Amino acid sequence: MEPDQFVKWWADYQQQQQATQQQQQQQLLQAFGEQQQQMIRDLGAQQQELQRQTAYRALSDEAGIRPWALAQELKDACCRWLQPDQHSKEELIDQVVMEQFLHAIPSRGRTWVMRHRPVSLNDAVRRLEDFLAAENPGGWMGSTPATASVTGSWYCSPLRSRSALEVARPL
Repeated sequence: MEPDQFVKWWADYQQQQQATQQQQQQQLLQAFGEQQQQMIRDLGAQQQELQRQTAYRALSDEAGIRPWALAQELKDACCRWLQPDQHSKEELIDQVVMEQFLHAIPSRGRTWVMRHRPVSLNDAVRRLEDFLAAENPGGWMGSTPATASVTGSWYCSPLRSRSALEVARPL
């Protein structure tokens, strides 16, 4: 290859490499931008959820509101928080039980679990069990497996309907 041809080939090669690098940088920036936008959307959704929960919990009779009006405001705030038209019965139960679970556990565990933003009761239980296992490697209250599932009918089984004969008979 002659020197002039080599110089031309080298210049073309350098331009091609620059174009490839610029294209890769653009793709990385675009992917980063999409991830950043998704994180912002997720953060906004979490803030909205927190606002709905806070609004529900903040309602009280301090303003001297009439009982029916207070009850209606509580119901409206609860519907905004739980969004029953967008979730199944099981999801609503899971959300309410997870809320109570988070308030029932010790504050150190609650802080750790909430920091990880559990999306379900199972997720919250796993996070707490991981926390307790790390805090006490010997085990917590015997041997509670971290893979146990909280879902199922055992925690919210519907009451068995009683027939007319059973209702009429003394227990």
